[in-house]
Amino acid sequence: SLWSHLKMTCAIATCIYLQYGREDELLGKEPDDYTFALIGGDADRIGAYLNRSLRLPDLRGGSDIVKEATQAAAKYIASELGPDCVIFSAGGNFLAVAPAFMADDLIEKAKEEFERATEGELTITVCKVEGDGSRLKSAFGQMWRRLRSEVRKKKLVNPIELRPGLRAGLELCDVCGRRPWRHVDPMRIRPYDMAPRPERLCEACNKRRLRGLEVRARLHLKAESLEDLEDEDGYVALIKADGDSVGRVFDGSRLMEYGREVSPARLDFLSTYIHEVCERELRRVVEEDFGGEVIYAGGDDLLAIVKGRDAFECARAVHDTFVSTMREQMTRSLGVLIMKSHFPIYVGLLAVSQLLDNAKSLEVKNGIDFDIIYQIGITKEDVSYKARERLQKKKLTARPYKWEKFREFLSALSDLMGLTETQIYLIADIMTSDRPDKIHAAKCFVRSQIGRGLIGYEVEEKLLKAIDDGMLVDIVMARRRIT
Repeated sequence: SLWSHLKMTCAIATCIYLQYGREDELLGKEPDDYTFALIGGDADRIGAYLNRSLRLPDLRGGSDIVKEATQAAAKYIASELGPDCVIFSAGGNFLAVAPAFMADDLIEKAKEEFERATEGELTITVCKVEGDGSRLKSAFGQMWRRLRSEVRKKKLVNPIELRPGLRAGLELCDVCGRRPWRHVDPMRIRPYDMAPRPERLCEACNKRRLRGLEVRARLHLKAESLEDLEDEDGYVALIKADGDSVGRVFDGSRLMEYGREVSPARLDFLSTYIHEVCERELRRVVEEDFGGEVIYAGGDDLLAIVKGRDAFECARAVHDTFVSTMREQMTRSLGVLIMKSHFPIYVGLLAVSQLLDNAKSLEVKNGIDFDIIYQIGITKEDVSYKARERLQKKKLTARPYKWEKFREFLSALSDLMGLTETQIYLIADIMTSDRPDKIHAAKCFVRSQIGRGLIGYEVEEKLLKAIDDGMLVDIVMARRRIT
């Protein structure tokens, strides 16, 4: 856009001016002869940080702290260089352009500002790459790819800070389990199977919960807890979504397919556009169309909570809205987890993150994986991609689905809702049995229902196809929770 071009022109002019003011010998040089630095920051283990949430206010508070910390880092750079030099900042990430001689100081101070806002609970890795004006103009995508690589490499060698040991017998925080408790939340009582008493929180977790309560008041959110978002049966759905191959868009790989090169202005426009789609359009879908709540929507990421029965329809709306807004040039993968509203929220966060990873493991991505949990003892391994592959070989699941196949699944789910529970569960029992001919036996049972006039030929065709595709057990699992 014209705005993005003007913004980046101002940013480059600022960098040139600052270098000229420092080195008089640069007077009269061409813009290509100046040295620029791209500075990029990426929060460390942000998923683990957000997953340390026991209640909805904890999750809201953690998300708000990440947002504030990202803004603090970007604000410092903007205060030193001007806002035009910040290309984007959202969701624990930022990218800026700066004069090369200022890069090291900006990196150090931006990191300090970020970690001050999180009180050291969440750290950030910040790196730089340098190049002259000609490289910034003609090879910006390569510079950005190299910067991403530098950030990833630095994350691998970052030392793990070990917390000081705790003496035996010390009672720990009910949320993080890592620090001694200092505060009591009288409004939250541990469940009956855990010696009922008010929850005990450490200093950091107490501040985070209070921040979550402030967010609710500031944004006039209706839900006080997950129970306020549950459906008639007491279930909620966590939906986690992420854009597919966004890095290839930002580094110019996708643009090269159309004979175009990425530039700072194009990157500024694309990052802003994608962020606004997630922040405005997808938030509208979740909150207005389905009465749910968006926990965070920044960059190309989304985490939302809706009623359990609305899980699939909301997921489809989120996917289709994103793809259509992107003119079908970008896709989106999703993980969907349906669980009881009284479960600790970290149980769902761990599982839904793995489900999203499963969906993005498909070739060319653009997938969705889902699960329904009835107990809190579930682990990431229980819903891992390898676990899915083992079930696929037995035709006991077709998850994760490509989106085209998921639409077929939704159609079959709708068409087979008319079957009685006895019929559908008898077929599922045969499918999950240990008998070696279970697929053949399940099909024979379906045909016997035709012969007895209990189901029609169209239903028979859909049932047989669902058995062959491995969808039947998925349908049985979902039909009780999805309307």
